[in-house]
Amino acid sequence: MALKMVYIHIPFCLSKCIYCDFYSETELNLKKEFLKYLKEEIDLRYKKEKVSSVYFGGGTPSLLQPEEISEILVKFDKENDCEITMECNPEDINKEKIKGYLKAGVNRFSLGVQSLNNFELKLLKRRHNREKALEAIKILKDETKNFSCDLIVGIKGQIKDTLIDSLSELISYNTPHISLYPLEMKKYKYLAEGGDRKADLLETSWKFLKKSKYIHYEISNFAKNGFNCRHNLGYWTGLEYYGFGPSAHSFLENKRFRNIKNLKKYIIYLKEGKLPVFKIEILDKDKIEWEKFILILRTNIGYPLEGLNKEKLEELIKEKFIKLNNNKIFLTEKGMLVFNSLIIQLYFIKNKK
Repeated sequence: MALKMVYIHIPFCLSKCIYCDFYSETELNLKKEFLKYLKEEIDLRYKKEKVSSVYFGGGTPSLLQPEEISEILVKFDKENDCEITMECNPEDINKEKIKGYLKAGVNRFSLGVQSLNNFELKLLKRRHNREKALEAIKILKDETKNFSCDLIVGIKGQIKDTLIDSLSELISYNTPHISLYPLEMKKYKYLAEGGDRKADLLETSWKFLKKSKYIHYEISNFAKNGFNCRHNLGYWTGLEYYGFGPSAHSFLENKRFRNIKNLKKYIIYLKEGKLPVFKIEILDKDKIEWEKFILILRTNIGYPLEGLNKEKLEELIKEKFIKLNNNKIFLTEKGMLVFNSLIIQLYFIKNKK
C-alpha cells in the first residue's frame, strides 16, 4: 500500500492577517472542543496506513501546547523517518515550547517571518517586530537543524535593499529552507506592488539566494542540500494525502475531498457522527495527469518530453519560458515569473499531441 501524507488544519489565530486567504477564527474558547472533534474525524476517516509526512498548518498551530500536538500525532502510524512540520509565528514560541514540540514528535518548523523590516511588518499588521523574529530564528537554530522561514515579496514600498537585508539575516543564521511568496491582495490592493515591480523583486531575491548556494527546487522555495520540504514535494508529485480540520482538502483514490470551511459547522457535523465534507470531486485519468504535469513543472524535477506537442513546445523554448534537459522539460526563471499566464499554452503542449 502506498504511503500517505497528512495535513492538519488548526483554524485559530489571535488576529487575522489582512493578506491571508487561509481559513481561521479568533474564537480560542472553541479550541478544546475543536481538538476533541478533530480526533473524532481522524478516527472516522484514517485507515491506519503508513504516513510519510504530517503537516500542521493554519491558522496558527503554535497556539496549541506541545501535549496537544502529541495527542494528535499518536493517532497516526508514522514511518520511522516521517517528516513532521509545524507552522509557527515568532511571537508564539520560546525555547521551552520548541523543546516540548520536539519531544512531541515535531522535527521541522516553518516560521512566518514575512519580513525583517519593521515598516513592512506594520503595513502587514503583523504582531511581531524584527527583534522578536530574530529571537525566534535563533531559538530554532539552537534547538533544531530543520526549519524554514517565510518571506513576502512585493509589499508596498519594499525595495531591493530591504528584501536583501531580510534574506541576508536569514542566511546569517544558516536557515536551511526559505520560502518566498509574492504578495497577492484581492481586497487591499494598495498594500502590494504592481506585477512588474514584484517580478523584479522576485528575480533579485532568486539570484541572491542562488548565489548563496540555495537550490531553487520549486517556484516559491529554496533549500540547502537535503532540506527540501518532503511534504510539499509530495503534493507537487501527486502523492495521496489526508486533510483533517475545517477547510482541509484530501486527495485519496482519485477523489478530492473538501472539508467545511466553518469551525462551528465542522463541530456540529462530527457531533452528529457525520463527515464534515463539503464537496467530493472525482478526478478522471486525464485530469490527474494534467494536474501532475502542472505541479511538477513548478519544481526542478522536470517532466518527460515524450508525448508532448513538440511544435507548441518549441515556441515556448524560443521565447525562453521553457528549457530542455535530458529529455525533460523545465520552466526557466522567466517562465516561473509568468507561470499562471503560461497555463493555457502549457495545456496545448500536454493535450494537443
